Amino acid sequence: MLTNLEQLQKKNPDLEMVIKGAYEYTYKEQIYCEENFHFYKNVKESTFTYQSESLSRLESGEFFKVECVYVLNKDYYPIRTIINKYVGSSHILESYIPDQTKTNITYKYSLNKKVEKSVIQVPPKYNIATSHTCNSFVFLMQKKYDPTGRNFHNVLVSENLWEFIETPKMSYVIIIRQGNGTSDYSIKGKKLKSTVYEIYSSEDYEKLGEKPMMVYISKHYTIPYAIIIDEDTKIEIKYLNELDKPKIDELY
Repeated sequence: MLTNLEQLQKKNPDLEMVIKGAYEYTYKEQIYCEENFHFYKNVKESTFTYQSESLSRLESGEFFKVECVYVLNKDYYPIRTIINKYVGSSHILESYIPDQTKTNITYKYSLNKKVEKSVIQVPPKYNIATSHTCNSFVFLMQKKYDPTGRNFHNVLVSENLWEFIETPKMSYVIIIRQGNGTSDYSIKGKKLKSTVYEIYSSEDYEKLGEKPMMVYISKHYTIPYAIIIDEDTKIEIKYLNELDKPKIDELY
């Protein structure tokens, strides 16, 4: 059970949870982080909410917990992103709230109640990067994929982890879809139908010899089944349940 689940539902009585799931993050076959998530619809307000929580252990032995609430409007654009980070006695809060014109975002970074605030100009279509997997590819729902060339997507990225370094900056990723249909991705002997994308961080990826990050996207609101970062590091779905139907993908 996510620790802030009851609080979220109390503040938003019209939320209907429709999907829940979990991920395992592994490096050389060893699990170093777990992420649990819930996905909600709000029919009254025409919004979608990804709520997630991850827990990992740092080299110091301390636990690092991250909680994220990521809210999209009916067109799948972010309208509220709240990230809480906990390590030792420190509590870090990041928030991204767009204004009424949707051309600017108010960004706040709070570390033990010390607050940094800035206003960021944003393009019409963009995504906000978080450390969690469940909401990492929502930009795929914002526009139709163009099969004739490379697809660029704007991503607002923060480098503020343990302390405020600078205002988040707009970056981009390039995605290339493999094939026109779906492919099977196997986890623990179970085959999952997914749409496969190559992800690059530079438009000069060919010249630079950049190896792509491989992403296997489910049909459920762009929730990934797997992200292959490199030959040693990957993130895979542990389970994915649709609450009004039988279990979609139970891998244990």
